[in-house]
Amino acid sequence: MDEAELAKEYWGSTDKQGKSYRGKLPPMYATSVVRVIKSLNPNSVLEFGCNAGRNLELIRSKVSSQTKLKGIDINKDSIESGKEMWGLDLECVDETYFSNIEPNSYDVIFTISVLDHIPEIRTVVKDLYNACSNYVLSVEPHIDSNDNYLKTFKDENRIPDQITTETPYSYTHDYKNIFSEAGFESVLDLPLPTYFGNLGLLYRLTLYKKNNGTNISSTYVYDKLQDEIIFEIMLRLLRPSA
Repeated sequence: MDEAELAKEYWGSTDKQGKSYRGKLPPMYATSVVRVIKSLNPNSVLEFGCNAGRNLELIRSKVSSQTKLKGIDINKDSIESGKEMWGLDLECVDETYFSNIEPNSYDVIFTISVLDHIPEIRTVVKDLYNACSNYVLSVEPHIDSNDNYLKTFKDENRIPDQITTETPYSYTHDYKNIFSEAGFESVLDLPLPTYFGNLGLLYRLTLYKKNNGTNISSTYVYDKLQDEIIFEIMLRLLRPSA
């Protein structure tokens, strides 16, 4: 079994993230993704690596009832749990889903710490380009080394002792170049807090616009989004319960 299949086997049978935000404040990355997607006003949204669909459930409460929401994941148990809890359109499939659907099937496709668990992503990103009509939104770790990305913060005493530093089948990628090679242009890019009280450059929220021959929209909407997210980050840092 090669590395990619081993990674799928592991992530398809474990649950590191939990299945619901209910009863607790959603993390900054989730509220930021919801804010961006709401501002884009898409007709259709797909989450690649949705687990049980808790991010889609947050999005559903903020977008039009006519917006098509879809989630895919390789963890069968999580998919079944999400269907039962949320009544969402979820499907247990891997990244080959994108090469088997019509081009431009979704206005927005987003990932949250998913691409960092795939050893080689160039083909996946090219498939994402074909599958989306406008945007891919990613929240993924960016780091300029081959160190385990949790270990980096651990060594700097920037994460609590109880946070494990070993996450199997995690990989670093040159996201910006890989997305650019596929035909995307980055229109929004900023760091997000990871664990409470830490504002580092580990995870970045990046909005990629599909370069399909049309001019990139006015930067006003992206600048406004960036200001709103930074303001929310500051509120969270000043008032962790906000």
